[in-house]
Amino acid sequence: MIFVKGHIPWNKNKKRPPFSKEWKRNMSISHKGQKAWNKDIKMSEEFKQKLRKPKSEEHKRNLSISHKGRSVWITGLTKETDERVKNLSNSLTGIKRSEQTRKNISKSKKGKKNPNFGKPRSEETKQKIRDSNKGKHYHSEKSKKNLREKALLRMRNKKGPFKDTKPELKMKEILNFLNIPFEHQFRLDNYLYDFHILNTNILIEVDGDYFHGNPKKFSKLNKMQLEMKERDLKHNKIAKVNNFVLLRFWQDDILNNEKIVVNKLEEFINGS
Repeated sequence: MIFVKGHIPWNKNKKRPPFSKEWKRNMSISHKGQKAWNKDIKMSEEFKQKLRKPKSEEHKRNLSISHKGRSVWITGLTKETDERVKNLSNSLTGIKRSEQTRKNISKSKKGKKNPNFGKPRSEETKQKIRDSNKGKHYHSEKSKKNLREKALLRMRNKKGPFKDTKPELKMKEILNFLNIPFEHQFRLDNYLYDFHILNTNILIEVDGDYFHGNPKKFSKLNKMQLEMKERDLKHNKIAKVNNFVLLRFWQDDILNNEKIVVNKLEEFINGS
């Protein structure tokens, strides 16, 4: 039958019954391997310009009505959007994803698959992130312990990749230059130390100026730096209890005052 203007479609005002699971499965199987009708078809510049052109208020209103309850991005649905987001948030609260699901999500967002790949953040965005994170404490003592145990397990199993910091690489150069045998990432009572001088009871820690709060550069320490100071005291205590001598070197001295580091190392190595 040829459609003529004015004819009433046979299915007008008739509610479509829901598709059964079997019907959906059969449709999926029948379409597998078929090429999409618009694959490799590029949009014309004229069509692109139409898409870029801002929509009229009437068009937005009609679009809002036709999509009501189905989408959260439509302009003019602020109230419905807020309610929908809240309901969605409440429905997902307490649901734990499996380890495999987490891995799949992580894999799907890595590299070029990430929508932000190759898009550096502006200074304004960075500052907003800094402001929003001020005063927040993300890890409890239990969480910190779990993170430390996982890090130790990765070290023990040599699962990485692990990247040395610039001060650590420089310290390796200094130790090799002085012909001092050492072990990198030495474990003692579930705590990691940067270096252990072999055949001695000497440990070495490389302290970053910012994270550990170098007094030459920071007169007032922030919350994170104060927490790091407490952690350093624990490291000092563990080393002392196990009859180890712990030497600490600041990042600034290692990178810019190598002579200070060399003299201190020679003094302790020759005296041990």
